[in-house]
Amino acid sequence: AVGRETFAPQFKSIMEFLLKTQGHGLTADDPQQNAILMCCARICQCMGSDFSPYVRMVVPPLLKAAADSKGAFMQDGEDDFTNQEGYEA
Repeated sequence: AVGRETFAPQFKSIMEFLLKTQGHGLTADDPQQNAILMCCARICQCMGSDFSPYVRMVVPPLLKAAADSKGAFMQDGEDDFTNQEGYEA
């Protein structure tokens, strides 16, 4: 993992790419949709308040995916969010 300082120079271009890809009419069950949402979550965690301009573009597809998945979510086995500040199981 890289820190904020290392990632910051590429932050805007990566977010533009992700949002452009997301904007191409991906369905909620498209694997790219889940990958983009997971990537945005990690970027948000890394960039903190600098991510705030992108929240309005990321949250609607996130809510749609959550509604379409009937409450289920995916988590890769390497992350244990239950022990991280700000996350609840």
